[in-house]
Amino acid sequence: MERETKKVLIVGAGCFGLSTAFYLLHDGHDPVTPELASQWQKSRYQVTIIDSSDSVPAIDSASYDLNKIVRTSYSDKFYTALAKEAIGVWKAGNVCGSNTYHESGVLIVGLRDDGSSDQHGHYADEGLRNDIEAGARIRYLNNTPEVLSVLPEGVNGGAIFHSGKAFLNQDGGWASATRAMEAILQNVKDLGADVKVNAKFKDLSYREDGTLAGVVLEDGRVLQADLVVLAMGAWTPSNVPCSVPDEVRSAFYKLLIATGSVVACYTPIPH
Repeated sequence: MERETKKVLIVGAGCFGLSTAFYLLHDGHDPVTPELASQWQKSRYQVTIIDSSDSVPAIDSASYDLNKIVRTSYSDKFYTALAKEAIGVWKAGNVCGSNTYHESGVLIVGLRDDGSSDQHGHYADEGLRNDIEAGARIRYLNNTPEVLSVLPEGVNGGAIFHSGKAFLNQDGGWASATRAMEAILQNVKDLGADVKVNAKFKDLSYREDGTLAGVVLEDGRVLQADLVVLAMGAWTPSNVPCSVPDEVRSAFYKLLIATGSVVACYTPIPH
């Protein structure tokens, strides 16, 4: 029996929007195992992705960058497990492109074995514990010379690299972010997604009975959908739908605020 098709509209063509589209278009099947491709059925989802930028990947999105760190060293076990699964996908090379993931290892500094509980030490210790439980390949660095020995030639370690013990997680590295985004964008297009640019989200659209009908764009167009996914990243607080209750809007403003802090500084190698 033919399955009912559902229209899904995803707002935002960044890493979350495109990866959501990719997995919906595989409809629950494992997209990383090509041998299973013959068993896939046509997806029940008809996916449309919209973005306010005039091109995608958008140059002002968080995922548009030269590189991003890929690691399992988190103080939260959930993120460690999620990252381990993601690294497997990166290595497969058929989701975000081949040769976009580079397994250089990830250096975690600030290990504490003296019972101190400063923020960096707690994070490093918990990250090490979770990495070990996840079966990561760990190299212990017990003093400053050992820590400095794993830095690339020409990189001078600052004070943070002299802050005690560290460890190198060899099951991590970095990704060529923009190239990866371009690859997954092409994948979702090849799978049948409709990608619309210059489409700025304004509000949700509802039917007379109060059920969701789609979205309204700034230019007045209404795009119909059975399901809407808001994947707008740091722009989410400023794009809370006008139609939601005030108490929900207030919660969005309080909880979804992008923040940042400097964790390390170094002088780039001259070219």
